[in-house]
Amino acid sequence: MAAETYFRNLISSDVPAWDRHPTGDVETQGLGGLVVGTLESVLNDHSTMARLAGAQIDLVAGGPPCQGFSLAGRRQSDDPRNRLAWQFLEFVAATNPRFVIIENVVGMHRKFRSASAQTPFDSLRIALSEQGDRGYAVQGVLLNAKHFGAPQSRPRMMLIGVRKDVAESLAVTTTQDVIASAFTDATSPAESLGPSQKPAQILPRARRASTNVRTVAEAIFDLDPALPRSTREAVSTDYVKELSDTELWRLERRVPAVQWHPANTAFRTHRESTQQLFRLLSVLKDHKLTDAARRARSDEFAPDSVAPVWDLLTKLDFPIASRDGALAAGSADELMLHIRRLLTRKHSQTVLDWDQPSRTVVTIPDDYIHPLLPRTFSVRELARLQGFPDAFEFYGKVTTGGHSRRFDVPQYTQVGNAVSPFVGLALGELIANYSALLDEVSPTSRPAA
Repeated sequence: MAAETYFRNLISSDVPAWDRHPTGDVETQGLGGLVVGTLESVLNDHSTMARLAGAQIDLVAGGPPCQGFSLAGRRQSDDPRNRLAWQFLEFVAATNPRFVIIENVVGMHRKFRSASAQTPFDSLRIALSEQGDRGYAVQGVLLNAKHFGAPQSRPRMMLIGVRKDVAESLAVTTTQDVIASAFTDATSPAESLGPSQKPAQILPRARRASTNVRTVAEAIFDLDPALPRSTREAVSTDYVKELSDTELWRLERRVPAVQWHPANTAFRTHRESTQQLFRLLSVLKDHKLTDAARRARSDEFAPDSVAPVWDLLTKLDFPIASRDGALAAGSADELMLHIRRLLTRKHSQTVLDWDQPSRTVVTIPDDYIHPLLPRTFSVRELARLQGFPDAFEFYGKVTTGGHSRRFDVPQYTQVGNAVSPFVGLALGELIANYSALLDEVSPTSRPAA
């Protein structure tokens, strides 16, 4: 499913072309620009690897499956998904690119409790530095999508490697610290997460100031006619215009600006009781009751756990209502009745703020609730929060569940697992600028075919 999305947006939008593509072997698919299969199958195809080794590649970029490293997941150092990173390194050694990017979630920088003192992040950094004939100068970076133009706080840990002969030609230095991106108006353009004071040069340039961070409202205001016209007209259109800039994003698909409506905009349907729950969650958030109410629910509303809720309720001015006015409470007793009747044990659901960046977009569509309406987000709304251009269409199932999660990569998962295109753009500009400079100062730096 993810491969179809990639192919139709970045290789060919011709439908029959995709239908024909997955039928070939690794070599045939590779010549078409995309192999639908495992990295191991590519490594084992001698013809493909010989061609790639002689291609004088500028950049190899990728991310091992992130679940094994996630702070929210099971922290198992023997998770088989973590081993795929070593196949990635084998590919790097065989192709010898100028630059390498390994992307993963923040959790891989933390130590496994039962493992050695070395983190998976440090292990990858050391291993990458030793790949190929020359090795790599490696810098750890923590990039947040909101610094680069996305309306989302999304920190992602990465390793950026520069082949050592290239680093020497460009006088690029690295540190063993992790360097974090920052807003353009920060005192320092990068924040060091370690003791070293040595500046890191391998850091993409941020594009937004802290006074001009993009918001959920800017991303999705125009996608639901149920929002009041006055609400929609009060929001800046600059972000949506940027996502419509086909020259900036250079997609294979070209769509006319006139009468264009983005794909993947269907809203999920919810039962009335679910909508009432979403309205209650918005009320709890507005009045800072969420944590106390959820603790009470977890404790089956035992008197000791309900007492803090009542303490907060007595400080409110009634009547109060949800943001759309459809759930109201005229007294503390009535609101407590709503809490007992509607609140569930699922505590991951969060109402996003209209005038703030989104939290990190995830793969489960039920976790985030619209700031102003009693529903979850559409695929396109989450894609807007990630920074995907409106012309980028997602294919495959919309969502999936149960046993199918082991095999399917539906649209919501494609969006939630992706690197923000704004971060990708900044990384691409960084590597492109270094490559152009390198061709000027050392035209012979590319490996022989």
